Amino acid sequence: MEKYFSVSNLDCAHCGAKIEEAISKLEGIESAVLNFPMKKFKIKGNITDELVAKINEVANSIEAGVVIAAIEEAHHHSRRHEHEHEHHHHHDEECGCGHEHEHEHHHHDE
Repeated sequence: MEKYFSVSNLDCAHCGAKIEEAISKLEGIESAVLNFPMKKFKIKGNITDELVAKINEVANSIEAGVVIAAIEEAHHHSRRHEHEHEHHHHHDEECGCGHEHEHEHHHHDE
């Protein structure tokens, strides 16, 4: 099974890499991939409540205060659609996604 987890209180990318490596070595884990900028883990394996507790224990031993919590599937998918799409448009156009973008607008007389 593959699940997504939010990561709180992780401020160091180097520590994140160490946590990622430590989690991937736990029994029952097939793979663990950290997206540090998004503060999310994608963990594949036989994920139980006990294993999530162990994941948090390992993470805290590397960087104190880190909390790794499962993201509900519906929540994850809706967030992915909101934030992980690409924007392809000219500076003089709006993409219509509803997000505010900071673009320099150059108006040319044509």
